[in-house]
Amino acid sequence: MDPHATLHRPTEQRACILAWSLTRGTKVVIDAAQLRSLQSEIHARCETIGATPIEAAATHGVLRINAVDNTNVSVEDSAVQLGRLLCRWAHEQEPECRLRVGVHVGELRSLQLPNLPLGGHFGE
Repeated sequence: MDPHATLHRPTEQRACILAWSLTRGTKVVIDAAQLRSLQSEIHARCETIGATPIEAAATHGVLRINAVDNTNVSVEDSAVQLGRLLCRWAHEQEPECRLRVGVHVGELRSLQLPNLPLGGHFGE
């Protein structure tokens, strides 16, 4: 048996995930400054609620919503609130930045993959 096999075996856990993506129309017209502003907003909101990026790109991403101690808010509620805040921010931009957001709770498998600093993730 390969002694490194256990290092590459996926770990399984239940997780709450928020996926976001700019719409096709927005991707065509958005400029670099607005993309940087969007990423800054996402980063600030993630720090506030304890979310961690597990996939990141300029026009889409996936965030894992982590449980926060000292709060009575569920991770699901935190994820929906984060999505709502991101959509509100996007709507207030000039020109409007159209954003799609989805929340899912289920099994998440993670493993370290070569040349991917955030690792690989898959699940139901």
